[in-house]
Amino acid sequence: MQTGCIVVIGHVDHGKTALVHALTGIKTDNLPEEKSRGLSITPGFAHYAYSNGVLDFIDSPGHEDFIEAMVSGATGARFLLIVISATEGISAQTLEHLQIADLLGIKNGVIAVTKTDLLTQTEQAEQTTKIQVELAPTAFRSFPLVLCSALTGHGLDNLHTVLQSLLLLPKVTLSPLHNILPVDRVFSRTGSGTIVTGTLLGQKISIHDEAVMLPEGRRITLRSLQSRGEIRNTINGGERMAANIRGVTKTDIKRGAVLAVGNTITPSPCFDVFIKMLPTSRNSLKHMEEIRVLFGTSNQVAKVRLFGGGGIAKAQFGFAQLRFQKPVISFAGQRVILRRLSPAQTIAGAIILDPNATPVKSNDAIRLKVLKAAQTGDANQIALALTLSKCRIAKISDVARLAQRTARSTRGTLNKSYINLNPEQITTKINADTCKKNILETLTSFHSKNPRRAWASRKVIQTPSVSPILLQHVEDELLASGEIRIKDTMIALSTHDAFALLSQIDRKRLNEIETIFSMANLKSPHNIQAQSAVDIDLIDLLIDKGRLIVLQNISLKQTLIFHVDGLIKATSDLRAAFPASQAFTTGEARTILNTTRKVIVPLLEHFDKIGITVRTGNLRQMVAMNLVSSQSHNY
Repeated sequence: MQTGCIVVIGHVDHGKTALVHALTGIKTDNLPEEKSRGLSITPGFAHYAYSNGVLDFIDSPGHEDFIEAMVSGATGARFLLIVISATEGISAQTLEHLQIADLLGIKNGVIAVTKTDLLTQTEQAEQTTKIQVELAPTAFRSFPLVLCSALTGHGLDNLHTVLQSLLLLPKVTLSPLHNILPVDRVFSRTGSGTIVTGTLLGQKISIHDEAVMLPEGRRITLRSLQSRGEIRNTINGGERMAANIRGVTKTDIKRGAVLAVGNTITPSPCFDVFIKMLPTSRNSLKHMEEIRVLFGTSNQVAKVRLFGGGGIAKAQFGFAQLRFQKPVISFAGQRVILRRLSPAQTIAGAIILDPNATPVKSNDAIRLKVLKAAQTGDANQIALALTLSKCRIAKISDVARLAQRTARSTRGTLNKSYINLNPEQITTKINADTCKKNILETLTSFHSKNPRRAWASRKVIQTPSVSPILLQHVEDELLASGEIRIKDTMIALSTHDAFALLSQIDRKRLNEIETIFSMANLKSPHNIQAQSAVDIDLIDLLIDKGRLIVLQNISLKQTLIFHVDGLIKATSDLRAAFPASQAFTTGEARTILNTTRKVIVPLLEHFDKIGITVRTGNLRQMVAMNLVSSQSHNY
């Protein structure tokens, strides 16, 4: 069964409510004040079942004081019923409502010229021509026009025929991709508790879904769902509905509240938008101007930050960020209405490109490229723009949100120029190749300037413009291909052999340094305290070759360096003093090796690590030779 919401708009006293009653048999003016004043203050709701589906009628207020209610009523509407009095013609307020409907993206509908029973045939023809002329500049000039009277019933059959035909039109996929219910009414009923109503946007909602009330994030339970007076287990996107909920009271639910399922939507104080100024706007929209923003059932004040600064003149376009004073709820693709605070006037519409935007400066050219890509809806363009703006990588979730797709659909849409860094992040092949080229060139340059150094710190290849995730991915590829080697926090080209590049003078000094450390045994060599830059490089080279061993005294925050022969001798002396079954203390080991506590503690910790000793409490034992790990085979 096809369903659809049709919003009824028109000037006050043009007969909207009477026409809806005549069409559906349902009175939509329910508030005492509405009945006493004879005008609609809040949207009213009715429905009518045709043979091919059901139309939900949303009778929006026609008075200029209730523009917010009109926008709220139009939220989620697929169709438009424009009501014009045959006796009065099109009013200024109707034209503003038509501008708003156009900005909200409603493309299909019908024009009902009411109160025709008050005019002669000739007058009806004249008024029809006049109305058509006045509608010619609008987006609704091609809508079918039906003359009718709610009082006599004249023309209602023809109007029903046109209304029924609307249900035959292809159903456009409703955004958002998840489901949200902008709450337009909330009330309590004895025995039931809190009830909220609205037009469901996006996907269906079921009675067993886990729901939350946003933006507060309060978890609620769905007690029952209802549509058109019937209890249902499931409500489809685009239908009017009511939900009886547990977990909140009537007073907990504020203006602009949204009922959503799960954690599919996140409140945000910043939107990226594309703005379309109306040709009737009196003044330009200025950078940093505060405006009223109407979207869904929300009415919020936001500061406009225009990309590029300056302003947007009437009938022009531009990109901007809307900064709110508190987090609010929206979704990519939602259309909003912008109104000037004083004097109150509708000046523009906007499409939300990113409902979870990060605040940026107005001169952020890279972010502007992302928004221009988002405007196209092309996932490949969006991904490309994001990989230029976020350290050369993009999150699939970001691409999907901006492209108004699911993550799965987004992955299937991306072409072969993108590669996966992990299940959530991607980059382009060009970015990866460029990163690889830069790493190799950086290491080549480093080795050229520092030929005696076996390794470079990995910090030399790090740059703020490249994500560590992309860097790690490229490192892994270079390591797998044998082009680089990595040790802890160090990196080098596989072809770089610092030892082979030593000059005769450097080799002589290297041998001198090794001899000094070898003769020092387990003591720090006194004749190498004032090291030159060359000596430091040569010591690092001996460490890399395994000729010198580095130990850390954690408690004293000291680094100790000993020759490997000294550690081999220490191992032999300990084995001779303490057979494999004999336990010994740190002090006993220090006495055997004739060393200090500064040395014995890190030395035994090193032996524990490589499997020469095993520690139990404050005692150690030597590991039998046949059980010693390969890491300690030289000892």
